[in-house]
Amino acid sequence: MIFKNNSSTCRRMSLQLTLLSIIGLVLMISSQPAQAQANEVDTLKARLIPDFVSDEQQRAQEDNTTVNALATSYFNNQQANGSWNDINYNDTSRSDWAPSEHLSRLRTMSVDYYQTPTAAKMNQLSDGIDYWYQVNPTSNNWWWNDIGKQKYLGAISLILEDQLQPAQVTNILGDFPSTPSMTGANRTDISQSVIYGGLLDNDEARVQAGIDGIGDSIIQTTGEGIQADNSYHQHGPLLHNGSYGKVLLGSSLYWAYQVRDLQWAYSQAKIDIITDYFLDGDRWMTRHGRMDYSTGGRSIARPGPAVLSNETMLKRIDYTEALVPARASDTQAFRNHVNGASSGLDQHKHYWRSDYGVNARPDYLFTVHMSSNRILSSETGNGENLLGFWLGLGNTFLYQSGQEYRDIFPVWDWTRLPGVTGPDYEGPSRTWGGPSLQNTTFVGGVSNGSAGISTMKLDVLSTQANKSWFHFDDLVVALGSGITSSHTNDVFTTVEQNLLSGNVTVDGNALTSGSHALVNAGWVHHNDVGYIFPQSWSGTVSLQAQSGSWKRINESKSDTLISEDVFKLTIDHGNQPSGADYAYLILPKASAADTQAAAQSSNVSILTNSDTQQAVYHSSSQTTAIVFYQPGSLTLSGGEIISVTHSSAVLIDQSQATPSITIATPGSGGMDMGVCWTDTSGITQKSTVTISGDAADLGRSHTVTLDGTTGDCTPTPALLPEHDAYTRNGAYADTNYGSYSYLAIKDSAPGYQRSGFLQWDLSQLASAAVQSAELKLHVRNSDPTTIGLYQTADNWDEQSLTHNLAPSPGSLVAQANISGDDQWLSLDLTNYVNAQLGTDQRLSLMLQGATAEAYTAIDSKEHISAPKLVLSPLALLPSDDAMVRNGSYADTNYGSWSYLAVKQSSNSYYRKALLKWDLSDISSDSVSEAMLKLHVRNTDATTSLKLYKSGDNWSEQSVTWNTAPANGWMFAEPSVSGNNQWISVDITDFVNAELSGDKQLSFIIEGSSAEVYTAIDSKEDNNRPYITINL
Repeated sequence: MIFKNNSSTCRRMSLQLTLLSIIGLVLMISSQPAQAQANEVDTLKARLIPDFVSDEQQRAQEDNTTVNALATSYFNNQQANGSWNDINYNDTSRSDWAPSEHLSRLRTMSVDYYQTPTAAKMNQLSDGIDYWYQVNPTSNNWWWNDIGKQKYLGAISLILEDQLQPAQVTNILGDFPSTPSMTGANRTDISQSVIYGGLLDNDEARVQAGIDGIGDSIIQTTGEGIQADNSYHQHGPLLHNGSYGKVLLGSSLYWAYQVRDLQWAYSQAKIDIITDYFLDGDRWMTRHGRMDYSTGGRSIARPGPAVLSNETMLKRIDYTEALVPARASDTQAFRNHVNGASSGLDQHKHYWRSDYGVNARPDYLFTVHMSSNRILSSETGNGENLLGFWLGLGNTFLYQSGQEYRDIFPVWDWTRLPGVTGPDYEGPSRTWGGPSLQNTTFVGGVSNGSAGISTMKLDVLSTQANKSWFHFDDLVVALGSGITSSHTNDVFTTVEQNLLSGNVTVDGNALTSGSHALVNAGWVHHNDVGYIFPQSWSGTVSLQAQSGSWKRINESKSDTLISEDVFKLTIDHGNQPSGADYAYLILPKASAADTQAAAQSSNVSILTNSDTQQAVYHSSSQTTAIVFYQPGSLTLSGGEIISVTHSSAVLIDQSQATPSITIATPGSGGMDMGVCWTDTSGITQKSTVTISGDAADLGRSHTVTLDGTTGDCTPTPALLPEHDAYTRNGAYADTNYGSYSYLAIKDSAPGYQRSGFLQWDLSQLASAAVQSAELKLHVRNSDPTTIGLYQTADNWDEQSLTHNLAPSPGSLVAQANISGDDQWLSLDLTNYVNAQLGTDQRLSLMLQGATAEAYTAIDSKEHISAPKLVLSPLALLPSDDAMVRNGSYADTNYGSWSYLAVKQSSNSYYRKALLKWDLSDISSDSVSEAMLKLHVRNTDATTSLKLYKSGDNWSEQSVTWNTAPANGWMFAEPSVSGNNQWISVDITDFVNAELSGDKQLSFIIEGSSAEVYTAIDSKEDNNRPYITINL
């Protein structure tokens, strides 16, 4: 083309060139952020691939081979269609899913190709990927389908990305989710797959979604996930640091480190949560790289559970050190420990959110795993943990080398778990989603750092016990009391069961292989651990081979018989014991000579080991450790007196001039607890500690401040409401709010007006009047305001109450001023309570706000800080009572009679009485005193009555001789000397046992003398049976 030298043409060309330059510049500038993002996607990919390679090398090394050797074998044995003949692609197993081996091999081959690429290798890899999607295998376990296979595909696809065919990329992307889902560790795994998909598709928004999904789990919660104490829950309130928590930690730390300087970097707050979880949680549960088996859930039934290789652990330490340089001393100490040095820890820690105690010292790690009606024990699922019934029911592990229990579990005697007290029983744990095996409340512990307590009221398989472990720097003291069982099998407490290592010595005598009966042995020594028995006892020590297979505890594993030499030390409580006890000391890192010396002169004194208190004094640290199973007092070895108003665990450190007192109230909160300290001069100081009712804090340790304030620690009884709810007007006028954990109160416009309602049933009270009645309400949050409490009709219940059905307010009963959040209100209701006791014996209140637009939320009875009606005195009537008669009267019901006849006689003349109390309205989990009052109408002679615990599945309207529950253990035998007399029976222990259980107290009364007839007035008479209670 020939251009003419025309000025207008030149100008047009110049303008066009200028415009093109400007457009090009704009495009170049606008593309820079996208290029930066694309570069960051590439940067992240480049960081991941070396990790895929090193992880595969590590796996090969653990199998004593190399990646190349494994890959060569896989390449050589792969079929022309990309499959392998030794893989069952039709398998759908839940646990060891056979088709996953196909992906495992492709991952190994991908790493080998990455290291030494050839076209032939890529062709075979391509065939393998195509075959996978051709057969498209699935598992009956959702985890393999949604998480497991994606773990393999992430590495395979990103290593081979440039070599994959478009159809293969499409198939793989189809297996990667686009958005996160689920909770906890499962959410982090799925989020990781979202990231893989984003990287494979070069989609930075998808990467962001995955990073955010992992970040969603980096929070502290009371649900599934990281807890406030740095333990971890999954599948409900179940300790899982060593399994699901291990997965969440691995993913969270890894991705936090990888994106630390990229656009997806986590906030410092989230980094602190996950690194604290690692250093203050997992680190304390680890000994030489091995996590405590109690933290691993059902993975205990897998070979080598709870183990992270040193390389993996060291990587996590490196990531943590890079993310939080301020904790370099902790990460370095942890690194040294993984590499063989001492732990760098020398303290006790109680994980109150998981009923789990850790005594972590330089030379040993001792753990206690407990459960309650809040915390689950263990689980059986996917055919795993088939014999784990006793896990989480007070089992202990003691690690020194970390090898004490390595792969012992196929041969373990699962009826004799270390630390456990229970009948000779073997079986699975609770199934996934099943209820807790324990229904007791008083389970938990306390820690002041240098010392600690773990304590548990056990009630399982018709067996009850009070169990406590007292943790000090040099030893652990284990005490058990009140061991009672109606189970048909013998009951044992197991001190230890681990791998036999070296000699076993008893009182200085080396034992030969076999099983040896022990009676009152003073001490036992095995594998650098001493066991001291300060009281009479009998039991067995076994040092012999035990055999079993992995299949007996995990249905997917081998049935090959395994044999190991095992050391097992047990205390025998016999058949159906009543009130049995035990005491033993555990001395880690002790020689036989050390053990003998400690047995002769110990630095520990057992102050008490009763049904109501357990306490020890550790002279080396000048620390007294006490468990109060009910409110009470204890005189210390120096003459001082400690008193508490609630069941609690207490540590008293007297190494300084002023005693340092630390307390916790296992299972109880939302209250003020009184602690009184009386010194040797008789001066008493009282401190009131506010115990939070929030779930995140329930069971946390509290420091007591003694500031010279005087007072006493006499508790007062309290009743919970039968019904409570709130109502809302306007569009919500027909909505019921009876199940909410709070009562909302607000004086506002239609649609926003809210009123609270409370109702008590006072018919169970034996007295016609009380000396005082105080209503305790906990304000969760509130604007400054005044609320009024009004009398109202009681013709409502919490399940159906709405604004349109609510009764109208009556007279004003009381007013309360509220200044802010998280405070307790106390209102005097004595006159109103006494007025209602004289009428229909129901107390009903409406709560209304007095300040316009001020909002108040008061915790309801569904919350731990429930409303409480504090009464003095408190006397309760039975909910049911009846007599039964045998012979021709065996199907006759006598539930409406005004007396309860008791007679030990022949057929048709034998009579016995049944009584039952509903204790569910009592706010405390224990009482200081409970006295049963029975009025004897008449009797034939001086005699005694036998009182037996019984089942509570009966009612007075239908019970007969043929349907009555059987007698349990006898708990009292009061004397009867004549007619028209009241008799009193102390049933405090019985009441406390039921308060820690189902809160239904039921017993049977029988005569002790043949042909002696006794009549006791029933609740249908004026002289009704009742129980007086002092908390």
